[in-house]
Amino acid sequence: MKTIKITLTSIVALAAFGLIFSLSKCKKEVQVVPVTVHDTIKGKSISGSCTYPDYTGAMVAAKGAVISLYLGSSVSGSPVATTTSDASGNYTLPYLLPNTYYLYAVYNTANANYKPINGIEFKTDATDPTYAVTMGSSNLSKNLVLAVEAPSGTRILTITVADTAGSMGTKKYVPFESHSKCEWWAEYSGAGYDGGINGTTLQGGFSTNGNNANGYGWGLTTFYFDEANPANTVIKGYAQLSHINTFESVRDTLYSGCVPKTLQVDTSGSTRATCLPVPKTDTAWYYAPAGSVVKYGKGYLAHGYMTAFYKSAAGEIEPPRVTACTIDSANAWNGKGPGYQGPYGQKITKQIDMYFEFQGVNTAWNATHTTYNKYAVFEGQFDFNRSDYYVKTTSIGNTIHVTPHVQLKGANNFNF
Repeated sequence: MKTIKITLTSIVALAAFGLIFSLSKCKKEVQVVPVTVHDTIKGKSISGSCTYPDYTGAMVAAKGAVISLYLGSSVSGSPVATTTSDASGNYTLPYLLPNTYYLYAVYNTANANYKPINGIEFKTDATDPTYAVTMGSSNLSKNLVLAVEAPSGTRILTITVADTAGSMGTKKYVPFESHSKCEWWAEYSGAGYDGGINGTTLQGGFSTNGNNANGYGWGLTTFYFDEANPANTVIKGYAQLSHINTFESVRDTLYSGCVPKTLQVDTSGSTRATCLPVPKTDTAWYYAPAGSVVKYGKGYLAHGYMTAFYKSAAGEIEPPRVTACTIDSANAWNGKGPGYQGPYGQKITKQIDMYFEFQGVNTAWNATHTTYNKYAVFEGQFDFNRSDYYVKTTSIGNTIHVTPHVQLKGANNFNF
C-alpha cells in the first residue's frame, strides 16, 4: 500500500486554488447594451415648428434653434439626436425607432455677439411633461414653444433715497456708479444712406465724466428695479449730446466739430473758450414708466420712449444765444423721404424697446479685506433709426445701436 504525504504547503496551495476557481465562477459579468434609436429604413420622424415671443409678444419663427432629443421623459444624460430649425423655424428628427423621448430646445437671437449681452436666449420648459413623446410606428408632429424664463430673484433696487420706503416690498438704496458707460455703434455708409457700403463700424459713447464740458455726459435720474415684479420697474436716463466721444477730438469738439453739429446741438459763444451748448438742444431722454417693463427671455424688455433732437424754427432764439438757432427744416435735410415739417420748438418722441439684463451682484474687497462694496450690474441694448429723428448725415447708416452699461454701487459693508 502506498502512502501519500500531504505537506502543509500543499494544503495551502490547494485551498488558494480552490478559492480562486470558485470566485471566478461567481463573478457577475456586466455588459452595457447601447439602445438603438435610429433605423434609416424602418424609422419614423418627429417634426414641427419652434417659435419664440418677439418684442410685441407675438410668437415668431426661431431660426437656428437647437433641438435636442433625450431618451425617457425628461432632460437627462446626453441627447440621442440633435437638429437645427430652418429659416421658417421648422425642424425634423428623422429615422427614429419606437421609444419614449423628450424634446428640448434652446434659441439665441444672436448666435455670435461680442457684446456683454450675447443675444436674447429662449428655452423650452425642461419640466413640461407635454414635451415627452412616445414614438410608435408612425411619424410624429410636435411643435415647440420657447418660453420666457421666470425671475430668479426678488431684489428691489433704487438709486433714489426716497424710494426705500413704501408698500411694494423691501427696497435697497444703491446709487448710480460713475464708471457706468453708454456706448453706440453704426455702420459707415460712405456717401450712402443705409450704411454697410464700406463695411466698417463707427463707435462712440457717453461717459459719466463728460467730454466737452464739466458734469455727467449721461446718467440715470430714476432707476427703480423690481426683479420679481417688472411692471413696478421705472427707468429714466439721459445723454448730453455735446458730450459725445467718437475717439476723434477734432470731430468731437463742440466749437468746430462735425459730430455735435450732426446731432443738432446749437451753441452759444463766438470763441472756443466761450462755446457752450444750448441746453434745450443738448439732451436726449429715455423713459420707461411703471407698467412698461415685462419679463423677456432671461432678461427684461422695456417698452419705453426716446425723446431727443430739439427742432428749432426759423428765427428761433434759445438762451443763452442772442441770435437765431440753426433751422431744423426740410431745407437742411438730405436723408431718406420728406424733410421735417414740424412741429417746432420741441423734441421728437418715438417708442423704443430696450432689452436689458440684471447680471447679478459682485463683491469687491479692500486690500486688508476689512471693507467690501457690492455692485449690481445691468447691461442693455436698443436700436433707433436716425431718420425717425431727422438727423442728417451721409457718414453713417440709418440704424444706431446703443448699449448702456449700468453699475450700481452699495455703501461700505452694505449687503443687498
